[in-house]
Amino acid sequence: MFWRDRFKAMTRQVIIFCIVVAPIGAKAVDQTTIPADDSVVLEVLPRSLWGKRDVLVSLQSRLKENPTDALLAFQVATFFVDAGDEGSDPRFYGFARASLQPWWNTKIVPPPILRLRAKLKEKEHQYDEAIDDLLLLTRSRPDDGQAIIELVNLYRLQGKFSKAKYKSDQLAQFATEVPVAISRVPLDAVSGKAEKALATLERLTPKIEADFPATMTWVRMTQAETSEILGRYDDAIKFYEDALQASPQSFSVKRAFSDLLIHQKRFDDVITMVEQDLIDDGCLLMAAVAARGAAQTDKAKLWTDQLKQRFDETRQRGDQPHRRFVTRYFLDLTDNPKLALSESLANWANQKELVDARLVLRSAIADGRPESAQPVIDFLRECKCQDAASAQLISELEKM
Repeated sequence: MFWRDRFKAMTRQVIIFCIVVAPIGAKAVDQTTIPADDSVVLEVLPRSLWGKRDVLVSLQSRLKENPTDALLAFQVATFFVDAGDEGSDPRFYGFARASLQPWWNTKIVPPPILRLRAKLKEKEHQYDEAIDDLLLLTRSRPDDGQAIIELVNLYRLQGKFSKAKYKSDQLAQFATEVPVAISRVPLDAVSGKAEKALATLERLTPKIEADFPATMTWVRMTQAETSEILGRYDDAIKFYEDALQASPQSFSVKRAFSDLLIHQKRFDDVITMVEQDLIDDGCLLMAAVAARGAAQTDKAKLWTDQLKQRFDETRQRGDQPHRRFVTRYFLDLTDNPKLALSESLANWANQKELVDARLVLRSAIADGRPESAQPVIDFLRECKCQDAASAQLISELEKM
């Protein structure tokens, strides 16, 4: 189902397994921890693996004996990707990558593994590399609609709207109306056609509910974000509420909804919504920002410290924390606009969604450096973006 991995409902229930997992990412570790007996807990895994311990242990054992068995590798990696998605824990993506190591740097790759490799590269924010894999996949499978939708999304995320539209037009040559809309609506929303994007989703919602019910969270989220672009915040709140009702445990919905509520200074509502979801870095960030806004000093300090600790742990693993989150940490939690601006610009160099643009604009205002935001302003005007929040920030910058 289109976008099922990105927008599926999540749950926080967990079960503890005694299981030896692969090394994180492609990096070897100096020593492997081997428990003295089966009572020693090595990892807490999400509910997606609940009831599947024996299956996973068996698959891993067989994969260890046959590391180039593509089917086994795909099955093990899929287990870990699902666990990472459900628990918002990037370590599991590292375990998945380790399972695919024999194919990580090759061009002759079975299509299912190639698709999974692209997904993992996207999660690591290696967008060009993910695009290369998807292009390779579509050369052998030109009618792979899901791969083309993912390409459109990645090109849009990079701000390469012409390439995104070209791929969406390719999809329209053989796909039905709904998958074409799924590829095109987010692009229309940020390129001067937000009204059209909303109208398309409103018209197609009955069909999507009937034929593609798993995408309804995505529909409501997209309606909410597009309403925000147009400055229709009451409508956006209603759509976010609908999205949350469809996927009550979705971290992505809660993050985006929280951001809007923080903008409206509804701090207590944010804390209530995300306080039980602090396993997710984005929800933890929103909780800390809301607690600070609500003058709940103890909670704000606790959650800010926890967020910093997670950033440090990520760096210790050799990875990079999400620059969006780091920017907000410096901008909204530690009052360091200089570092916020540096992080936001580094993030903008890699991805160009509206949330990234807003962060650069806000950071430039906070640091008193309006000229640093000019590339973002030029980009938004060139693509005819209608974003109300960005327009207000640009107005503030131009008065400085």
